[in-house]
Amino acid sequence: MAIRNVVQVGDDVLRKKCFAVARFDEKLATLLDDMKDTVRKEEGAGLAAPQVGVLRRAVVIDVEEGFFELVNPVIVQAKGEQIGYEGCLSVRGRRGVVRRRWSFSTASASRKSSPPAAFSPAPSATSSTI
Repeated sequence: MAIRNVVQVGDDVLRKKCFAVARFDEKLATLLDDMKDTVRKEEGAGLAAPQVGVLRRAVVIDVEEGFFELVNPVIVQAKGEQIGYEGCLSVRGRRGVVRRRWSFSTASASRKSSPPAAFSPAPSATSSTI
């Protein structure tokens, strides 16, 4: 496991479309582990693969209960709204007012499963409410 460099605003990788994860192998496991180590070191709440320069649909989110790992996530339901100050690991030293959903449900694969069908949880997919 390693700490990865967090890409900063202005880098083109942050504006590019990510590719779905197709291989659920050791390389994906290493990416997810490295992202978790990086979030801890940077004292962040979450990190997406493009923020470490990898154009894949993978996210780690640190909550009180531990980490969520979302691979090829799809938002299947969103409710409510909240507005608050947030920071971003890719925009160091700045915070801003952000409008977000109060809660949402996702369908996503895990590091060991195949991706869910588009917009529908697959039998091997996990479903999370955050």
